[in-house]
Amino acid sequence: MPTLSQTTLTLMAVQANASWQDTGIDVSRGQTVRIAYICGRWCPWTGFCLDGRGCVNVDPAVCSPDPDDPANLIPALHASLIARIGENPAFPVGNALTFQAAHNGRLQLRINDVRVEDNTGAIVVLVATGACATDNP
Repeated sequence: MPTLSQTTLTLMAVQANASWQDTGIDVSRGQTVRIAYICGRWCPWTGFCLDGRGCVNVDPAVCSPDPDDPANLIPALHASLIARIGENPAFPVGNALTFQAAHNGRLQLRINDVRVEDNTGAIVVLVATGACATDNP
């Protein structure tokens, strides 16, 4: 049984106007990782701010809910939180995701937006590995 001494908890702000951001966490293939939105808003353009879920439950004329929109880096909701391990393919996170790492490498996070230079704001997330990642909430 995992102990709390084997737990890593990292609280970080993920900036909307930056590309891939290093969490400082190296994960191993098969390791359980939990990423959870804590607070904050990021804005894919001025005056339109969202949490890590991105363009969900919003006017589609304002922000497309189409995961295949060309403004998206990967097929997931625009302005949602996404992750990757090392240089491996990215995957959607949203406001919460618990997953088994498919690769070894450094965990990185960012907004799902091809153009980050016009973005503002940040969201704060908690990344857990070890006992706190595998506990059921």
